[in-house]
Amino acid sequence: MKEDHSLQAQLLQQFRQSLKSVFHHYATFKGRAPRSEFWWFELFEVIVFFIASLVDDLVLDFVYRKFGFQYKGSIGILTLILFAGLLLPGLAVFWRRLHDTGRSGWYCLMVLIPLSLSTVLSSFSTTGSIMFGILGLIAMVVLLLFCCLDSQSEDNRYGPFPE
Repeated sequence: MKEDHSLQAQLLQQFRQSLKSVFHHYATFKGRAPRSEFWWFELFEVIVFFIASLVDDLVLDFVYRKFGFQYKGSIGILTLILFAGLLLPGLAVFWRRLHDTGRSGWYCLMVLIPLSLSTVLSSFSTTGSIMFGILGLIAMVVLLLFCCLDSQSEDNRYGPFPE
């Protein structure tokens, strides 16, 4: 039982340390980020966006019942504000994570280009939009697999091994 508590305390400490590191390097795209830092931050984002969407739904439901207004948007204001605030540190830690595996952060364009083309083509061609959307999803899976790989144990061109 005591070992369980020790493991929980250790995991909570890793979570806090990872978040502290990500927010300390809020917009830093140089250097490296260890695998744990990246995945703890991803867990944090999932939890934050889940709670924000619940709060947004409760507020919108209250406003609808109380005042009869109907919200036609697909995203709540709190979720949108949090997305704007977490976009830069999320992108930066993703960029540094790619550096940690020995890859350039510019690999992010593997996702941005097809998804942007999919969005543009959605007005003109359903087939083209779907094709580029699928290419974007495949690129996203490849990038997530890169983030699952081990860190390069030695110094690389992006910096020293993160401690």
